[in-house]
Amino acid sequence: GGGPGGVPSFEDMGIKEEEYEAMLDQMYDSDMFSQLFGDPEKLEETRQALISNPMMKQMFGSMPGFEEILNDPDAFREAMTTAQQEMKAQAEARKAARAAKSELTNEIDDLPEN
Repeated sequence: GGGPGGVPSFEDMGIKEEEYEAMLDQMYDSDMFSQLFGDPEKLEETRQALISNPMMKQMFGSMPGFEEILNDPDAFREAMTTAQQEMKAQAEARKAARAAKSELTNEIDDLPEN
């Protein structure tokens, strides 16, 4: 198994995709998440923490283009805002998919038995 670049996939770690998505949704709905993205000072503190942590800086520095983003407060804020919008859209899509699946299950349960 394994994901891109030899990174273990969630399945390799014993995490089902549904559990991972539920974890993401729970994280997204948390107050901490909205406070982080809604507060420019906290966002800058996060950027500074990433820069000052050698392991994190190396990890993000190995991602093409991310070192420039990390070193530019405006670019970092813009990238995080974009990421937040994408995560919100994905969370909404997962919620809609779950609602549709639930609706379909209810309709199947309501079918008359012959």
